[in-house]
Amino acid sequence: MKKLPFVVLVLSLALFACNSTPYTEEIQDAKSLIDTLNLAEKELATIDTSGYRDASKGYAVKVGYIQKTYMNNGDTINRKLAEILTGYKELKKPYQQFISKYETTQQEIEFSRKQLKNLKYDMERASLDSQMVADFMETERDAVQKITTAVEQLKNSKSVTKVKAAIWEPKIDSVITALKSEK
Repeated sequence: MKKLPFVVLVLSLALFACNSTPYTEEIQDAKSLIDTLNLAEKELATIDTSGYRDASKGYAVKVGYIQKTYMNNGDTINRKLAEILTGYKELKKPYQQFISKYETTQQEIEFSRKQLKNLKYDMERASLDSQMVADFMETERDAVQKITTAVEQLKNSKSVTKVKAAIWEPKIDSVITALKSEK
């Protein structure tokens, strides 16, 4: 008789352990998506963001100085300088948008990870119907794909901007040096 409560407890645990979720495949998929987000976050962390804020401010100062100098003198910009400025202006958008895109991507990673963990929890408890699970999984797959694409774009943008800066920064600096020496 003393063993009866123990036997009942063991049998009830065995029955509950056998009660599996109908979403085993989807749970594995959610775990895989979380792993992909973790990898994307590591990849994002390898992108060097140092200097972008300063580069953006430096860009504005340099362009502002050239515009102010020419406006104060009432001069027009010659063709060669116009070409240099046009090339240099290719840096404006990447400088201005890089940090905000980086931060947005980081936030999206954190949000999607939270969503996937919540979805996984709900699937483990079978608290969602199959159509909701299918819809949520599709949404999360799309979100993870967009995030991994954004990380790749940030890496590529950093490389391209670095190359363009190496070309145009020395040219614009020499223009400013020449303008300052003319004063």
